[in-house]
Amino acid sequence: MVNITDDVPISIRNRFDELSRATEQLSSLQEMHDRLEGLPRELAGTVRSNFFRFVTFTARPGSPISSQLQDEAAGNRYEEHRTAASGTDKGVRDFPQLTDTALRKRVSASDDVVPDGKVRQFFCYVDRKKNAIVEFTIDIPAQLHQSGEGRHQRRTRQSENMLRLQEFALLHLSNYIASLVIERDQLLATVSDEIHHAVDSGWFEVLGMEDYISSATTMNSIGGFLIEFTSTTPPELIYCPVCAAEMIGAFEEGTQSISFPSIPNMTISPNKFCTENKHLDHGEQDCINLSEVRENVNQIRQSHSAAPFHTYNLKIVNRELAKRFGDRGWIPVD
Repeated sequence: MVNITDDVPISIRNRFDELSRATEQLSSLQEMHDRLEGLPRELAGTVRSNFFRFVTFTARPGSPISSQLQDEAAGNRYEEHRTAASGTDKGVRDFPQLTDTALRKRVSASDDVVPDGKVRQFFCYVDRKKNAIVEFTIDIPAQLHQSGEGRHQRRTRQSENMLRLQEFALLHLSNYIASLVIERDQLLATVSDEIHHAVDSGWFEVLGMEDYISSATTMNSIGGFLIEFTSTTPPELIYCPVCAAEMIGAFEEGTQSISFPSIPNMTISPNKFCTENKHLDHGEQDCINLSEVRENVNQIRQSHSAAPFHTYNLKIVNRELAKRFGDRGWIPVD
């Protein structure tokens, strides 16, 4: 349990912002990882071989990056590259020179030294038009950049700092993403403990789930924490599709702060899936869930240049609040 003082409430907005930054960083890195991983498939068949097409250059602390790049240049390893590329077409044999030139341009634009405790990785490739592109650059904690690309070295006799392959060497980027997932999950657990304490102390007002949609349809609201009060996973929140469409339409036309309850777990009758008991021509399979409602709301928010609405799910087992609100409650951050 986190050590929390009894007289000073936590800043829920600061914690929310921390989680948002961590989540956005993870999302951005995972998107780039997927992009780098997919490029070989995207470019497959454009030349006879993809050999040398994808370069992962790793710079380390201690000397200018330009000097390290020069040490790893294709010209300094001509025999190695010529042998490996024998039998391929001339375009492929030119790939190392093309990628070296692109890397030199990127490095010379702001030549510096990698900070202590980090390594810097550059991912460069040759596109369909034989243009070399530095797709992505990232600093990774040095402890996560341990020897692990050895299979590439043994197979190609290449330097571990300049791997010229038929795909990018993504092991260390994957390790970095995995470490950030752990850090994000640890932060989420800390926030959960803190909010649990704050709720028990009466610092925060917990709202019903109808207020969740009210927050989401308020343009200057940015999100909050959705709390589950039961030890088991509660049933999925679902909404009448006709009522949801009407709510989305009203929000799109300018109405804000719309209170919109989900269908109760125990419906009025087994064949009625409308909170207002007005729309009776659909079944449970036609209802939409909370994620779908939020996605539609965020599309409208984006069209109005409003910030996306983020939700973080926490579990705080509390029988009293469960009796009051049901399975879930809502704590907005603003």
